[in-house]
Amino acid sequence: DMDRVYTSMGVCPQHDLLWETLTGREHLLFYGRLKNLKGSDLKQAVEESLKSVNLFHGGVADKPAGKYSGGMKRRLSVAISLIGNPKVVYMDEP
Repeated sequence: DMDRVYTSMGVCPQHDLLWETLTGREHLLFYGRLKNLKGSDLKQAVEESLKSVNLFHGGVADKPAGKYSGGMKRRLSVAISLIGNPKVVYMDEP
């Protein structure tokens, strides 16, 4: 079942794959939904991911990714790869 495989793994590519106009929170909501997270589980996963990469406080999560520094974009990419607590994460030189 490929859906189960996809939801149990995360990928952090070498180059950030972010939309400049989406906020950090919106990115995580989008990718969380792709992992079949919903409702309070989705909200909790997003908050935990933001906190784990230090993008939760100070309103950073609600700023467009295009305003992020290079390091902040990298941290958001790591958070995206970790959302949903995947069993395996492929990190390509982050």
